[in-house]
Amino acid sequence: HLAARLFECGPSRCVAVYMADLDGFKPVNDRFGHEAGDRLLQAVAQRLREGVRRTDFVARLGGDEFVIVAHDVPDEAAAHSLGRQMMAAFDAPFAIRQGESVRVGVTIGFAMALARETDPDELLRRADTAMYAGKQAGRQCLLSATVLAVDAGRQPGATGFMGPACPPASAGMVVSGAQGHPADHLAQ
Repeated sequence: HLAARLFECGPSRCVAVYMADLDGFKPVNDRFGHEAGDRLLQAVAQRLREGVRRTDFVARLGGDEFVIVAHDVPDEAAAHSLGRQMMAAFDAPFAIRQGESVRVGVTIGFAMALARETDPDELLRRADTAMYAGKQAGRQCLLSATVLAVDAGRQPGATGFMGPACPPASAGMVVSGAQGHPADHLAQ
């Protein structure tokens, strides 16, 4: 899917690849079991699909990582806006079983296809690198691979990350009971 989309890139018609990793997923499995974790992953996939355009592609890579491929993205600002929409999908808690819900966060890294880029693995690698940099910076953030390249001095003149920096503290899972009050804070 991604390789085919790369050949469709043009000056105002790019491909953006997002790597998303859940923040606070392991405590869900530890506390509620793998069945609840599986339900959470299914709900996350559904919300991600609802948070992007119908023409975009969402897939689970394994564990708690997802990849999203968006085409016809005009520029970095539009890619950032789409990433913020994905992050907004995590504002509401996820029901994991009758009367119980959890809040998990997400860290997303994204990369825009460069002019004449034809290697899907390289694009995925850059998005993955941005996502891991977001994890190291405090989680629950959206980070562009362009910023990492600019910071490393590899792409002078490229546009930077547009949006708030990653929060300084690590985000955990918040569990809500049947009455809707926080019952717990578990850090990953």
